[in-house]
Amino acid sequence: MTGADRERLILEPLADDPGVGRWLAALEDARRDTLAELRGVTPEHRSHIAWLRDTFPKS
Repeated sequence: MTGADRERLILEPLADDPGVGRWLAALEDARRDTLAELRGVTPEHRSHIAWLRDTFPKS
């Protein structure tokens, strides 16, 4: 595969500090992808996700 065949992913920094901004952009990108995947989850599987959420609460 040549460089021309590769897709380039570019994250625009979301903060004044470029390092922090890139990580915030990466987290937002992952969040968007996760939400897109969850849109296709069936009601049966939603109950499993809720169980995991309730079993392992945020600290």
